[in-house]
Amino acid sequence: MSDDNKDQRDFWTDGGGLNWLAYEADLDASFAEIDQHLIAAGQPAGDMQVMDLGCGTGRTTRRIAQALGAGGSVTGVDISSSLLDAARAEGGTGISYLEADAQDYAFGDGAFDLILSRFGSMFFADPVAGLANLRRSLVPGGKMVLACWRRGKENPWFLVPLKAAITHFGPVGEIDPTAPGPTAFGDENRVLGLLEQAGFAEAGVEVLDLSLRYPRGIEDFIALQFKIGSMTRLIAEHEPDDAAKDRAAQMIAEAFADSSSADQVLIPARINLFTAVA
Repeated sequence: MSDDNKDQRDFWTDGGGLNWLAYEADLDASFAEIDQHLIAAGQPAGDMQVMDLGCGTGRTTRRIAQALGAGGSVTGVDISSSLLDAARAEGGTGISYLEADAQDYAFGDGAFDLILSRFGSMFFADPVAGLANLRRSLVPGGKMVLACWRRGKENPWFLVPLKAAITHFGPVGEIDPTAPGPTAFGDENRVLGLLEQAGFAEAGVEVLDLSLRYPRGIEDFIALQFKIGSMTRLIAEHEPDDAAKDRAAQMIAEAFADSSSADQVLIPARINLFTAVA
């Protein structure tokens, strides 16, 4: 495994990945509807060999396996050993897991009929190289479907906590919107160009306007944002005191006051669903 994506491997294996594990069930419940669109677009069936890119703890992987016939299989690929340990613990028929950096791992030409990914494709240090490697792993005419967040400013999941952090902790430094991260594939025109550069054909995108359901109350949602959300960078930079954190939490609560209850927070979301053919 090369060191091109070492920062991502370290993050998802240790601090960030372990924080993700603590909230994994709630996060998956929030994003489960995206899996429905992803699987409907990819149509895994029969004896297909499928890759689930950036599989994490394998919840999407297991949903894909349920859609396949007895002869089909799905390989969950992730850079994080911590997340894969959790995935393997769940088991599942027709499922295997591979710890690999998909940017340069030698999957073998034509190893897969279909690649699916929910929020697992936006972290390549060299996205063209990574996408080209994925294309080589597909059979000729094989399909890839990537579900990716649109820009942070279009998604309150990121925007509301970030505004609260800037207001109460301090300014944020310059952010490269294309740097590896959750919203790196937010600009659909850029990503369609990357897919073309990587050798894919018939690249297209559908914009999904959804309402994500976080399955707990606003206090739990705020606690999540303090651990793995867009606030964490500013917390590390400014080291705010408890009073500032309380004010930021109140600002988030007020922003979602009309869409939260004791057992859920509804969050508007805009998602890019990319499709392309090898």
